[in-house]
Amino acid sequence: MAVAPISKRPSDLVIVIFFITFIVLSLCFDLFQALSGENATLENTKDLPWPQALKEAYFWWTDICDPLIRANPVWLRVMSFVSPVVYIPYWLLGIYAFLFGKEWIRTPTIMFCTALIYSLIVIFAEHIYGPYKSHNLPLIFAAYGPYLLFPIFLLIRVLPRTLFQSVSGNRKNAPTVQKINQAKKKRK
Repeated sequence: MAVAPISKRPSDLVIVIFFITFIVLSLCFDLFQALSGENATLENTKDLPWPQALKEAYFWWTDICDPLIRANPVWLRVMSFVSPVVYIPYWLLGIYAFLFGKEWIRTPTIMFCTALIYSLIVIFAEHIYGPYKSHNLPLIFAAYGPYLLFPIFLLIRVLPRTLFQSVSGNRKNAPTVQKINQAKKKRK
């Protein structure tokens, strides 16, 4: 079955753009966070091979609103490591599947969405109630909210039985059960 081009599927184009953005952010920040230690600073991360500007942006962010990332407890480093190791392969497959209309992406997408939603609930709870409470919750929700809203949007997108419609879209001439049964009777 031929699938409509991505230009005719704007929601799928948005999904592909989000996946590309998440790959870049994961490589720039999640991997850095996973590899830096507890209570990371510019000084004790100087040997990590990231550009100084990215390190400074990372620590600027921790100073203005995100003490959780600055503290970088073990559980958060593990969660951050999942992004480049598990999510990037999914995002690459997702880019391919949503560009070319591959139905097999449904189950991995549901798994990804539930994992990301779970992670964000844990992180938001830490920012609100935990020992690393943020002093700037509006900024935290503005920055991390898309990571919660996007998987909800993605779940809504993949829940229909057929993810990708055929190009023809003309069901008038499509074979019906009645037509198929009539054809079988004629062959007998």
